[in-house]
Amino acid sequence: MVERREGRPVGRWVRPERSSVGVCTKYTLFLENFVLVIVGLAMTAMGTYILVLKEKQVTNAILFFLDPACDTCLAGAVITIMGLLGCMGALREITCFLKIVSSLLYCHPSFIPIYLSVKSVLH
Repeated sequence: MVERREGRPVGRWVRPERSSVGVCTKYTLFLENFVLVIVGLAMTAMGTYILVLKEKQVTNAILFFLDPACDTCLAGAVITIMGLLGCMGALREITCFLKIVSSLLYCHPSFIPIYLSVKSVLH
């Protein structure tokens, strides 16, 4: 026999009835991060296409970081990962993911130009 408290089984996770964030804020943040995922995937695809088109073999780290196509792929992958973390954090209200994205955007100086360039293209 299952022990019950207030009409529901004890020990089961129950979704909270009220969200701590407004619906408009939640889905606006999700949509913004989803657009970043799409832009990141497009940048990664564009960089990969350029690499295939050039038929260039990247053999060491210096050539990798000095090649603009590789830089575009890398920036697109980083933007995609950050967008996915932001999407999941916004939709499911996972504060850990949102804190990671926030700390990468606002505390790490190398991510600020990437974020601002994507935001300027989108707006």
